[in-house]
Amino acid sequence: MRALLIAGVLALAALAPMPSGQAYGQTRSGLDHPSGAYELDREHASVIWRVSHFGLSHFTGRFNTINATLRLDAEQPENSVLTVAIDARSLDTGNAIITGRGGFDETIANQVLGADAHPEIRFRSTRIIGLHDSSGEVEGELTFNGVTRPVTLNVTLNGGRFVWLTQRYTLGFSASTTINRSDFGADAWSFAVGDAVEIMIEAEFHRT
Repeated sequence: MRALLIAGVLALAALAPMPSGQAYGQTRSGLDHPSGAYELDREHASVIWRVSHFGLSHFTGRFNTINATLRLDAEQPENSVLTVAIDARSLDTGNAIITGRGGFDETIANQVLGADAHPEIRFRSTRIIGLHDSSGEVEGELTFNGVTRPVTLNVTLNGGRFVWLTQRYTLGFSASTTINRSDFGADAWSFAVGDAVEIMIEAEFHRT
């Protein structure tokens, strides 16, 4: 009897349909995604940073203007290339809305990020490691304030799906890193503001 029960369970399992990540509402993990060119969905992307303020709290802000492209090689993800461009003048701490002091964010952007002379922050990947299991590292060169330094992003590929609203295949990523702003010559207000800057990134990319 036990053998018959086991055989019956195996037969039912064999007849059950395999799950598919193609349908809307189901997310596929790993690199089982279409290769090709992708562009950032700017409506579903954020770059948030935080830095210590007198050691009392973490002051936070974001950038409102971000552009990025991804050339994905699903078979060999180490050959993929990510490029990012951020308008440093789009820095937003929320103070302009709360207090009406529009010059507050402009002052930070110019005095800390050098946005007046170098308005664009750039990142370009140089090496991608270990995304086969959906998490890994993206090494690259970060440029702001006219200085370029190597930076490593800790990246999670959250998955991908065909989104019927846009009729496009979309990939989702989360990433983070920590940099020292002094490495980029951005050491203004060091008596009050910490050197280490935590950066948190959420991004979705549409296949073009």
